[in-house]
Amino acid sequence: LQQYNKELEDLRGRDNFIMKEIRVDTMKKNVEMLDRLTKQFQDAKNDLSAINEEQSLLSWEKTKFPLLQTMISQKEPYDMLWHTTYDFHQKYELWYNGPFAGLDAEAINEEVETMWTTMYKLTKTFMDQVGSRRVAEYVKERIEKFRLHVPVLQCICNPGLRERHWTQLGEHLGAELNLQPETSLADMIDAGLPSVQRKLEEISHAASKEFSLEKALEKMKGEWANVLFEFKPW
Repeated sequence: LQQYNKELEDLRGRDNFIMKEIRVDTMKKNVEMLDRLTKQFQDAKNDLSAINEEQSLLSWEKTKFPLLQTMISQKEPYDMLWHTTYDFHQKYELWYNGPFAGLDAEAINEEVETMWTTMYKLTKTFMDQVGSRRVAEYVKERIEKFRLHVPVLQCICNPGLRERHWTQLGEHLGAELNLQPETSLADMIDAGLPSVQRKLEEISHAASKEFSLEKALEKMKGEWANVLFEFKPW
């Protein structure tokens, strides 16, 4: 346990904030180390539980291991910090620079809000630890910048959008929107969609209504497909 505690103290003592950005290899290294500690702590808990069970069978007083529980509690905020940091870094590339087709914008919105809340709380948790607090603040700011684009993502991921809707958007932009399978949110931002966001939301809202009507009509057709009407002479 002393060795595990030393590793945890080493992590707590680092200043991982480097030149206004966090290196990807630093994120990965810290996540891997924390995952290793998690496994080691779990193994230690299992071993200590086995010891307590033997002591119980022998009617001995159970030995307490307060250091282990203390280390688990101390590790938790670092787990949240580095897993969220690395997770956002990886997903940002997918959400912002990857194809937006097929993305679940509502799920992304919920995940982004959870990440932001986590980082906001960690800026308070690490108030007295400069390095970790600066990491939390930096990532929180990156999340906040991405949050600004989520409304656009929610609109362009609307399954009800058809070619006619994109044509309307292009007319308001004054430029044709040439969508490709690999078109990303970044491409849409560069095309100027934020400048016509209100119109984008109006068109997306209308597309949702049309889409709902289309689905209702399809359902109705399916329900009536096998219905036979029998006519009798009057």
